[in-house]
Amino acid sequence: MRQLFFFTLFICVVVHAAPLQMQVLNGAPRVWNRSDFAVSGVPDAQNPFDPDEITVDATFTAPDGKSVTLPAFWFQNFARQLQGDKEILTPVGAAGWRVRWTPVATGAHRWKLVVTTGGKTTSGAGQIVVGAKPENARGFARVEPKEKRYFQTDDGAPLPLSGENVCWFHQRGTFDYDDWFGGYSGASMNYTRLWMHSDLGIEFFTNERTNYNLQHAWQLDYILDLAGQSGIYAMLCLDYHGVFQDKPDMWGGNDWWPKHPYNKLNGGPCATQNDWFTNAEAEKLYRKRLRYLVGRYASFPSLFSWQFFNEINNVYDKLKPADVVSWHDRQAQWIKAHDPYRHLVTTSFGSAGDQPEMWKLSSLDYANYHWYGNWGGAYSSVLQMTSGVAEDFRKRYGKPVVIAEFGTDGGGGDKNRAADPQKRGLVQAIWGGVFSGTAGTTSPWWWEQNHQENNYEIWGALNQFLEGTGFGSAAWKPIEASGPKMSAELGEALPGAAPFEIKINTIASWSGKNKGIGVVRAASDTETVVPNSYLHGNDKKDLINPFVLQAHLASGAKLVIHVNSVSNGAVLAVKANVQEIFRRALPNKDGKWEINNEYNEDFEVALPTGKTDIEIFNPGGDWIYVDSVKLTGVLPSRAPQKDGAPLDAWALSNGKMALVYCVDPRFNWPRGRDATSQKLFGAVATIRGLPDGNYTAQWFNTRNAQSLGVTKPQSQNGILKLAVPPFETDIAAKIIR
Repeated sequence: MRQLFFFTLFICVVVHAAPLQMQVLNGAPRVWNRSDFAVSGVPDAQNPFDPDEITVDATFTAPDGKSVTLPAFWFQNFARQLQGDKEILTPVGAAGWRVRWTPVATGAHRWKLVVTTGGKTTSGAGQIVVGAKPENARGFARVEPKEKRYFQTDDGAPLPLSGENVCWFHQRGTFDYDDWFGGYSGASMNYTRLWMHSDLGIEFFTNERTNYNLQHAWQLDYILDLAGQSGIYAMLCLDYHGVFQDKPDMWGGNDWWPKHPYNKLNGGPCATQNDWFTNAEAEKLYRKRLRYLVGRYASFPSLFSWQFFNEINNVYDKLKPADVVSWHDRQAQWIKAHDPYRHLVTTSFGSAGDQPEMWKLSSLDYANYHWYGNWGGAYSSVLQMTSGVAEDFRKRYGKPVVIAEFGTDGGGGDKNRAADPQKRGLVQAIWGGVFSGTAGTTSPWWWEQNHQENNYEIWGALNQFLEGTGFGSAAWKPIEASGPKMSAELGEALPGAAPFEIKINTIASWSGKNKGIGVVRAASDTETVVPNSYLHGNDKKDLINPFVLQAHLASGAKLVIHVNSVSNGAVLAVKANVQEIFRRALPNKDGKWEINNEYNEDFEVALPTGKTDIEIFNPGGDWIYVDSVKLTGVLPSRAPQKDGAPLDAWALSNGKMALVYCVDPRFNWPRGRDATSQKLFGAVATIRGLPDGNYTAQWFNTRNAQSLGVTKPQSQNGILKLAVPPFETDIAAKIIR
């Protein structure tokens, strides 16, 4: 806890029996450093949270005449202790009024307090001197104004985001953040995301309507203060989609609407969930909360941005999207008018997609995207997602995009690791977010798992690699990088080789199409197309997506399809070399449209001998969800001859140097996710857009940033052919002219 210092300020009292006073609680004010003031002399109020009953506002005027006004807020201090494995908070002293202010200029400032209650206004005034900023203070987060791809701080320094979600704590409360942010510090991580849901929310339960939870508010104070001390900027999510759900979801909970303080059944103004976005009384209540949040938290430089909702589209079956967009625009404009520090404002959508009408709002400063491998949407791989999102959002919205949630599986931490046993997907998400041109690293969701596995070293390696490059300034942008593509041809069977079997796990993408043929050459899934879990039928003709495998087969070969669940009218069918060889109707046993292991059954299909194209499809009505397919009796085959080893590559440049990230496409997640790494030899990346001349390329291991040697490429006619040293899975380089 901070040591407390008290400075009594000179007071001028206007029409008030008891003088208004402010005391600085945490040292003399300094630029970009938050100051807390205790306020006394304010008349009693039955509900100090309700600005209809009482308002206390503080205005600070700088030497140049510029002023900021901040609402005071009702505050209760607490002391924390850990009893066993549980945080216990104990009130300290009496509750009272506080003001928080972060000065942005040095010198003598005038201040004025104004109290309005019962139709009467009283005021007090004084002066206070602001000193120079502390050495490490950087100010507030902003959008980089020139290119609007990245962020920066008030001192003009780039702020490429490097971090993960740590949205809530467990019974250890704020002590969890001591541990998590301790892991951050060793890896130079600078960003996180917090949720004001049931753990940190101040107006979440029925009895909290305009009666804010001061214990949760104090815990959020502690976390934001700790973040500031650790050089971390936090996106603060004010609400999440669960507040509108009225039935348990796939997790067996998150149905908060029946308990919500705005619900009419609990005395609130909203008869339906959509009333939150259209009802005038609900909006008035919400802005009272926003006023309190601005007063209490806006002065934290560690507050990266306000985020109104998490994944609001997850409950669009209960809401009118146009009303949601209009509401966001009104609240964003309101908070921008009342937050004197002009924090960034945003919201977010789930994996099902984004809403262009929302991201086109000029009142929202940047866009968010969430992606989980088992709900992949339009993208079938991590790096396809990071590249696609960066390019698409940049083109459509012209504002930064943050991939603010990520997991190889969204079903749970154990499933996430089972889907990514080698952590390749995690590494590629973190490095790929930077190299694709998003505003920083992709931000993983499973923070408890990352802490247990000490995965901070992945961010640490990237940040060490980027050190000294000035990355994140307006000068940095993606440039073209490429390598030879993997062949989709089968090649000849190896004479005399023993047959093998292979299991190919699927990846869920409701609207994703299976692209190309899954060529099976060896006893790993490193060179196959990863199939979509959903086999759509004729009820959704635009989503029909048969999956084709190609292999050389020995006598007795079989196809084994593991079906998880089905919807109505599903039919599982298989063709071999265009001829249908299997068909089975799969009734909807439980009458539901859920992925719930309704079948959990293998379907075996005998296959012909020789080179065979195997097509798995659904000629029925609605979808089939397939967990995996297995081939037995596969004969190893050669890969066709091609120019150079296949390679996936991404590059960034500031016009003077380039950063390059290369991935072995055999292990571009989810391809090869269960396979043992193999070294890739003879790869060559083609980089376009660098000035002609001689360069030095220094190569690095992406897991620990250790140097892997130096090469000397040359750029001619704007093309640099970059010979890549032998590596496993991925490798990175700094290229300096």
